Amino acid sequence: MSENSEKRKKRYAEDPEFRERVLATNRRYAERNAEKLSAQRKEKWRSDPDFRERGLARAREAWPKSVYGITLADYDRMLAEQRGGCKVCWKPPETKRLCIDHCHATRDVRGLLCGKCNTGLGCFDDDPALLRRAADYLDESRGIAPSRSPELAAWPVVLTAAVATRPLADARHIFASGPPSA
Repeated sequence: MSENSEKRKKRYAEDPEFRERVLATNRRYAERNAEKLSAQRKEKWRSDPDFRERGLARAREAWPKSVYGITLADYDRMLAEQRGGCKVCWKPPETKRLCIDHCHATRDVRGLLCGKCNTGLGCFDDDPALLRRAADYLDESRGIAPSRSPELAAWPVVLTAAVATRPLADARHIFASGPPSA
């Protein structure tokens, strides 16, 4: 580096007025040449894999912090606490990363989930009572006595015959619960 460059660098670091003038000059140049600079960045993104990888790494680092308030170190710590898998089904991620699950009301991060489990919770609007009813429904369809949540306890369990869906299928007895039919 030349002697002039060294002096300029030192002055920039020590003189706030000089630094502000340099920054203002740079801003004006960027405003006047926005299209040219954008085209240069796009071309560099296309042609320079190192530049692209550094940009992607910055985005991966910044995104969870800006959306959920956690760093990649927090994510890695949570993943280690969950033994490297989804907090619900325990499966390791099929893609590069697990989803960051959060409460939509409080924005608190609850854990890391695979895409299927995250979507499933979202489809049930994060409602534990609704999820319990769905679990009871699955248990009943397998002949397992449901946990009978208080709201279902009032509904009678009725033994009914299933309609044959195939000509040679035997009628199967199934348990149905829910409001009594009129």
